[in-house]
Amino acid sequence: MKLYAVRLNPEQIDEVYNIVKKCGQDMKKRFGLTHWSPTYPVEEMRKHAEKKEVYAVRDKNAEKTVATFTLDTQSLIQYHDNYWSDPSHKALYLNKLAVLPEHQGKGIGFWCMKEIERLAKLKGVLAIRFNALTKHKLLIKFYHCKLNYNICGMVEENDPWQENKKWKSLVFEKLI
Repeated sequence: MKLYAVRLNPEQIDEVYNIVKKCGQDMKKRFGLTHWSPTYPVEEMRKHAEKKEVYAVRDKNAEKTVATFTLDTQSLIQYHDNYWSDPSHKALYLNKLAVLPEHQGKGIGFWCMKEIERLAKLKGVLAIRFNALTKHKLLIKFYHCKLNYNICGMVEENDPWQENKKWKSLVFEKLI
């Protein structure tokens, strides 16, 4: 598999929106996690493509999009400065990393994280920050044990798309 990432504009979002949707359905079925099911509105993802960097990860050999991730230089509102080793560090904030369920376990998520680190270095960024649900044990192990991201705290947030739903997430950071 030969992977590459390309930044998308708002008109190109449908191909990666469907990946997020399929991942949401898969996480609900396999782990009982409903934070991406129902998937947040496609219009929101188009807005993200205007203000943030939404990427499609493509397999050059199969000519197919297999994953997506979104990067931003703005911290999420639920993150507090006391989470970070140095709040003044210029950082990239990752969200919506999703690999098609049928392609999971093939190293694509690992490749995405290394590509994110590469992009961060190109931008002169000193840290990568994100969160992952506490209930998603496999993902936490992947980020913390395999990729050496530090757990910096826990955040509880309201789900903007599902009334009366709250999520507990671990907050991660890696200095690069």
